[in-house]
Amino acid sequence: LTDMRHRKIDILVGTQMVTKGHDFPFVTLVCVLNADAGLNFPDFRAAERTVQLLTQVSGRAGRAHRPGKVLVQTWDPEHFALRSLVDHDHASFCQQELSARQLAGYPPYSHATVIRIEGRDPSLVLSQSTLIAKHLIDAGILEKGCQMRGPAPAVLERIRGKTRYALLITSPNRHQLRALLDTLDPEMLSSREPRVIIDVDPYDLM
Repeated sequence: LTDMRHRKIDILVGTQMVTKGHDFPFVTLVCVLNADAGLNFPDFRAAERTVQLLTQVSGRAGRAHRPGKVLVQTWDPEHFALRSLVDHDHASFCQQELSARQLAGYPPYSHATVIRIEGRDPSLVLSQSTLIAKHLIDAGILEKGCQMRGPAPAVLERIRGKTRYALLITSPNRHQLRALLDTLDPEMLSSREPRVIIDVDPYDLM
């Protein structure tokens, strides 16, 4: 970054970190490779995050008196998220994104909780995940108007030698969701192997 700032180099190649708040007035071209990776991420906020990222990285080009250009590599150039960027139509993106979330029952039209199970023994992680899912079904998760997705491997299935599974629970009623979570066995939640983590209103599903 120092070399880039002092004009010792003219090309900077990196991950998403290169988009974060840098001000290089002489940059006139930004290229984004494989933008579909972000769009196809298994997270209901994937499109939102992709739009945020591409908007941010686009702002790195043409910050001074020289005009800038942004190239985005994609297999799906007609995706509504990408079209909204090209057309500078954020209102259209919000409308389509919210409609999709409402149809699927995702926030902001519901309240969400992720239950993550992680441990070094994959078989224990799977069995504990299955046990929690069975308990929630027996506790009347469907009758309470809640939806459960999973258990399934987490988006990042292994971190630091630990296998990770997750359940995503959504409900239009926060009190019913809280009542459902309160039925979980405290001993199950205090287990250290595998470890059970409850994330209410999760920022991401990773």
